[in-house]
Amino acid sequence: MTAKIQVNRLARFTGHKQAVYALTAGRGDALLSAGGDGYVVEWNASNPGDGRVLAQIPAPVYSLACLQESGLILAGTQAGNLFLIGTDERVKNLEAHRAGLFSITAHEKGFITTGGDGMLIYWDAEGRILQRVKVSDKPVRKALWLEETGQWVLASSDFCIHVLDRDWKRLNTLQGHTHSVFALAWLPHIQTLVSGGRDAVLRLWNMPDGKSTGEIAAHIYHIHSLQLSPCGLWFASASMDKTIKIWDARSMELLKVIDFAKFQAHTSSVNSLVWLNQDMLASGSDDRQIFLWQIQG
Repeated sequence: MTAKIQVNRLARFTGHKQAVYALTAGRGDALLSAGGDGYVVEWNASNPGDGRVLAQIPAPVYSLACLQESGLILAGTQAGNLFLIGTDERVKNLEAHRAGLFSITAHEKGFITTGGDGMLIYWDAEGRILQRVKVSDKPVRKALWLEETGQWVLASSDFCIHVLDRDWKRLNTLQGHTHSVFALAWLPHIQTLVSGGRDAVLRLWNMPDGKSTGEIAAHIYHIHSLQLSPCGLWFASASMDKTIKIWDARSMELLKVIDFAKFQAHTSSVNSLVWLNQDMLASGSDDRQIFLWQIQG
């Protein structure tokens, strides 16, 4: 029998003038956010208060990452540009994708970006392009490295998940979704990849062979984000239906629905999630708010 969990709302951050599209963990106790207003803001998760604007990007920001070793912050925009924000808050603008830059993933001593042009780009830590890989004719929304299997999995608007090896050679194409795939999470304890997107269904895949092992009618509308907790016990899903759901990462049982009625949660589409530690989850929304949630078993 799955243990029950408790959810408590720890903090509410406000200040963004438009939708919050991207969240990531910064260095130390920092939470970073960005969205439609172009502001990249740093918040103190352990001492909630006003945020500090690190940069104002001249376009909506769709994706964020922080390279923990150097502290370099990466922001991807609606137009496909990549902005590098140094620890001195100097901003460098790089041409990256020909359409929206949807995801940034730290990898080895560099990072990976994916975009609306169907490309994957591998960069070094200084922002120099090492390799470009054409993945799809449609936007690539998310890239995830599976350390245990040595595979890249890429969620695409062509309704597929593309599987590449560590040298970027195509291994497999996973088909089953009936619309764009936006989000991926890897559950290493059960060797299962979880995917979600516009069809509001969670699909389960055994890896490395890519065999479909099930599906869950998880949300009413689009699934925007999937995030496994650092402790590996739970994963969270965020949806356009205004809810966050917490799932058991082994049994796939639904443990909790975080909604406005019960938790005074978001009042519009939830776009982004990030775990800051094993029991603290942050969420960002079209309602321009960011919440911190304590999840305890």
